Amino acid sequence: MAGVDSATKAALDQSLQRAAGHLKDGQYMACLGVVADMARLSCLLGQKGRIFVCEILESAFLNMRRPSKARSDLQDDAEKPTRSKLAQRIDDVLLAIRDDDDSKTIVSLEQIRFVTTDLQYETWSANPVILEEPL
Repeated sequence: MAGVDSATKAALDQSLQRAAGHLKDGQYMACLGVVADMARLSCLLGQKGRIFVCEILESAFLNMRRPSKARSDLQDDAEKPTRSKLAQRIDDVLLAIRDDDDSKTIVSLEQIRFVTTDLQYETWSANPVILEEPL
């Protein structure tokens, strides 16, 4: 990040490390706070692209929420490989941001969207929504 002072860069690196740590521990909701910090930092730095990245990460973390108690363990087990894949893709984005590699960040974001689409499909297939009125 050209023109960013060392303290700001250090703060961003610390946020990335915290997010990666929470991700490894499966604490996806804790990652949301870190991503919000990253978005605010990006806003202060005038980096619209980074704000966009943070919004996609926020969406990904929301998709990784633990299933509700009403859902069966079987459904949760079926989604574990997809959640693991999503965690890896998010880690790829965090590394790309840390390395300031925009092209790798974009590729990793595309992969996140593919995986979150799979996760949403699995969730909705296991818990079909009945519409009161047809669309």
